[in-house]
Amino acid sequence: MSITASRTLVLCAALLLASGCASRTPVASDGGGDGPVLSVSRSAAPTWVPTTPTTCPGDVTAPPAATPTTPAPTTAGTGRPAPDVAPHQAENNAWKQRRPLTPDERARGVEAADKVLPLLEALCAKGDFTTDSARKALVDAGLPADTMVELVEQRFDGQPPMIYYNATLGTRTCVLGDLTPGHVRVFVEGPTGEGSCHEPKSH
Repeated sequence: MSITASRTLVLCAALLLASGCASRTPVASDGGGDGPVLSVSRSAAPTWVPTTPTTCPGDVTAPPAATPTTPAPTTAGTGRPAPDVAPHQAENNAWKQRRPLTPDERARGVEAADKVLPLLEALCAKGDFTTDSARKALVDAGLPADTMVELVEQRFDGQPPMIYYNATLGTRTCVLGDLTPGHVRVFVEGPTGEGSCHEPKSH
């Protein structure tokens, strides 16, 4: 074979090889012909995390301590207080009237309430509305172990249940309140006319 023929064969082989390589184009994702295939990286869907934590604002309510009062107006000629309500109404409702606290008794109750409030707010923020958790928080705050804790079902449909608690400090200081989703309340009060911190549902 001549040199010219050899070069011709080599040139043809090179052209065929180039032609074959050029025809090997990536197959498109739809199975079609020569469209280029784009590589797309897929990442996992992000998990939503709330940026604002749940809060349960609370408050402490304590009436003023007992102070000397001026005498009530009297009925002329009898020396007795002038009635402004139906006869015996005050006597019949005396058992529900809270007695005033002395300054020391009030201060003791407010000190305990200030310890109770943040612990109950923490339970509320976590959505923990069980009586066991509430009782532990109250005892950890310094309230007596016999503190009354009850789960109260609301009267209207759709309302969440309420945790109610009531404790006696000493003989006359009452620390009571409730815990509901979104709010915590603590009250410092004196005993009822019957000498109890717990006011019965009926009398």
